[in-house]
Amino acid sequence: MPDGVYHGKVEQYVGQNQIEKNLMSQINTYQKALLRGDIDGAASFLYPDAINYFRRFYPQDFTDNAIIREFYKSMSETVIKMIQEYKNHGIDLEMIVSGIDRIIETDNAIFAVFGLTMQMYNETAQGEKYIHILPTSEDYTVGISFNNGQNWFFIALNDDTPNILRLKFSNEIITKQRL
Repeated sequence: MPDGVYHGKVEQYVGQNQIEKNLMSQINTYQKALLRGDIDGAASFLYPDAINYFRRFYPQDFTDNAIIREFYKSMSETVIKMIQEYKNHGIDLEMIVSGIDRIIETDNAIFAVFGLTMQMYNETAQGEKYIHILPTSEDYTVGISFNNGQNWFFIALNDDTPNILRLKFSNEIITKQRL
């Protein structure tokens, strides 16, 4: 097996309280929308300040909706193409949240940081039918809730994330919590 690839099935994390249960339900809805190419469905979970941050990369006459469509279109097309390629080889692919790395509560928001495990299943495989790839630093997502975990927005954890979050949150929160 290549480094980072493991035999066996990974189970989806089950929330331990209502906040985590809402998070898990909504991340699953968000991921399914992305995997179906449902840009409108996925966009409803996009962290709003991401649009403000990325606006500078688009023409001035682009509406928020146009930016969202462009933002998700290439990502969704890439994911759908990858899933189809695996499917052509008899492999089902899914993204699973196998655990929550950390939850950070502030006065006005809750942050949840979690990784996405890529799991593959091949019915015709000899021996183990499941393999999975554990998340690397590029596979982490931040969930943000402004209403005590009832509703969640999501943003990939990458080099842009601290700058996006600085539009609303203090640098102290961002650096202290490694966001």
